[in-house]
Amino acid sequence: MQETAGELESSKSGLLIKLLTLPGGDFPVSLESEFRDSIWKLADTTQSACNIRFDREIPGGNDLKRAIVYHLLPAFTPFNRIRSFVSSKAKSHDYRFIEIYLLGPNRLSAIPEHLDLITNPMLNRALDDAKASGQPSHYSGLFFMLRFWLSLSLNKLIPESLRLPEHITSFDSHERHKDVLDNFKGSIQSWVPLSEEDLEKVVTEALFWLEKAIPRLLDLRQYIIENKIDQYEKGKVYSPTRQPDYEKILHIEIDGRKVSSFSITTSRNRNSIRYAYSWVIEYAQAIDKVRNAVFVFVALVTGMRKSELGGLKFDDITQDEAGLYWIDITRYKTSNDPNYNGETERLPLPKFVGETIKSLRTLRSTWTFYREGFIFQSASSSIKVTKGVPQLPNTIIDYLEEVTGIERLHPHRFRKTIAEILINRSERNIDLIRLLFGHHSYEMTLRYISRNPYMVRSVAMALEESFSKEFHEIVTAVRDGTHSGPGADRLAKQIVTRPDDFKGKRLKLSILVYVSHLLSAGSPLYVGRTAMGTYCMSGEEFDETNLPPCLAGRPRPKGRLLPDPTNCQVECHNAVVLGKAETAMKDNIHFYEQLLENADDSVSAKARRKIQAKIDAHKRHLLNLHDNAHTKALRIPVLEVS
Repeated sequence: MQETAGELESSKSGLLIKLLTLPGGDFPVSLESEFRDSIWKLADTTQSACNIRFDREIPGGNDLKRAIVYHLLPAFTPFNRIRSFVSSKAKSHDYRFIEIYLLGPNRLSAIPEHLDLITNPMLNRALDDAKASGQPSHYSGLFFMLRFWLSLSLNKLIPESLRLPEHITSFDSHERHKDVLDNFKGSIQSWVPLSEEDLEKVVTEALFWLEKAIPRLLDLRQYIIENKIDQYEKGKVYSPTRQPDYEKILHIEIDGRKVSSFSITTSRNRNSIRYAYSWVIEYAQAIDKVRNAVFVFVALVTGMRKSELGGLKFDDITQDEAGLYWIDITRYKTSNDPNYNGETERLPLPKFVGETIKSLRTLRSTWTFYREGFIFQSASSSIKVTKGVPQLPNTIIDYLEEVTGIERLHPHRFRKTIAEILINRSERNIDLIRLLFGHHSYEMTLRYISRNPYMVRSVAMALEESFSKEFHEIVTAVRDGTHSGPGADRLAKQIVTRPDDFKGKRLKLSILVYVSHLLSAGSPLYVGRTAMGTYCMSGEEFDETNLPPCLAGRPRPKGRLLPDPTNCQVECHNAVVLGKAETAMKDNIHFYEQLLENADDSVSAKARRKIQAKIDAHKRHLLNLHDNAHTKALRIPVLEVS
């Protein structure tokens, strides 16, 4: 919710001055629209339409919405948090919650006289009602919009007649903020990597179409081309008699599943019967199912966003002279100019994925199925894609949900799945990786991935997202020698003693290369902050025989055992202590020494030994932080993962 608070950049607003000079609102908000327009057209012709409509029915609704939404545009947002028109449009939809939960139930409109009647109890009741609606987006959306409206009012950025009353503040409490965040987090827990079982379901379904159906469909296409059936009007073949051989070719069934078929109609002309065979609809539906299967693999091995997948064209996939496949991905969301100019990067594709896309292109290259050349557009639809960057068809996800029984599938769930599997290795994961990449051994797959910059980058991005700045901080500390603990020593040892795992004569390591080494070794990785400057860093699989101190003697959850950073014991061999923890370590030593000094006879000898062990562990870490000159020659360039 940073868009509603922060350092004010009043120079980016200026709405009051503009309205004072041009009270009719005839000043621009974009290249194509003015403030007074009923539709703000924000995007240029190279991208999908990005329009914001002002069609509120209650009196004053459009005036209030314009004043608020104006400050959601990248050029005018006062808190410098919104960069793209897509974000502006998405957040503008939240205005409706003001009318649904605040104005409507209190029989208020948006005219100034009614806005003056708004009270703190009204706002809190509106938020409670939004929460009770059972739709988390309503609760978080209303809270965002009210908070943004309040910020604009307090900073006097909107006309006085549209501001919230001055006494309004109590709804924006710490408790309310926490409740909204907790409610929102609970709503997005389904956007998690696919489980092992669910991944197996979608991959098995995809492989049916990619490995079994594609060869038969390619044979059918070849037959259609050679016999010029695709040149017949409406794709229909007429015959005075039934054609069993023709029907056998058109009807494809594999493992009891229909892949493609035909339809037949009859017509009478005097004393004769004419049969009309049609193959187009069935063939198109089969192509769409191949497309769905291709989506599974592309989404898994590239981690592309939904918008990036929707805009992917066949021409974005190329094969070099060595036979390697590459994909050109244009990213708008993370580019420096997300509204007009995306950033394109070329990344490698696994051979199997590249070949399946090539086969899909061949299947689409007949009749009118190629359309505009977008990989994931439907062959069954005759609707022309006019948007510069089309959306990913919902039918892909709908189909996969139906055939696999997986609820709430979303492209975002594919993005972290491979990284999750590689990081949290298990026997089932090994089998799934073999299945996914078509390699006979897990190690072969890992070697492939370690040589694949994008796959390594995807995993590094997952680590970055999971561990935030912790991973960079640990690696930087190892580089500079300000570290202590067996975990940090293991990291340094791996980097120093295993240069053969890395390319190049000079040892120039980075986080990405280190992750590549982990993948090549098939090692899991856990990183968690435990205290200021202290981390848990583990590459172990835990069971009852090797429990870390944080789990010893405590109830164990089901599934894979992970360290508990909230119960970290610095004497643990997984503890990594960095330089910034020095002050805290000294304070802890003083605390424990005072505890022993003031302890009476009620403190058992066992408890005293435990306290002394903690003191000794803290002192060892302090000594290591000061006595690690041997590591200062180690330098690891830390690369930012974008």
